Amino acid sequence: MIFWQQRGRPFAVLLHHDLDWDPVRVQEGMLRFDPIPMISSVILNDAQAHWLMGCFKSTEWWRRPIEQSDLS
Repeated sequence: MIFWQQRGRPFAVLLHHDLDWDPVRVQEGMLRFDPIPMISSVILNDAQAHWLMGCFKSTEWWRRPIEQSDLS
């Protein structure tokens, strides 16, 4: 799995072998743990779901809108 977060974007891109490495836009609210871990229509195992939650938590500030002062 590859998690890619661009600065200022409200979504991240997930690449997953179960999706033939086709990029899928994902947001933290799409991640579910019950009854089975999944994001979008992709079923995850527990480790993948927790890894993905860590990715979302550690990149939260990247999803904030870019301020003009941030560009200088």
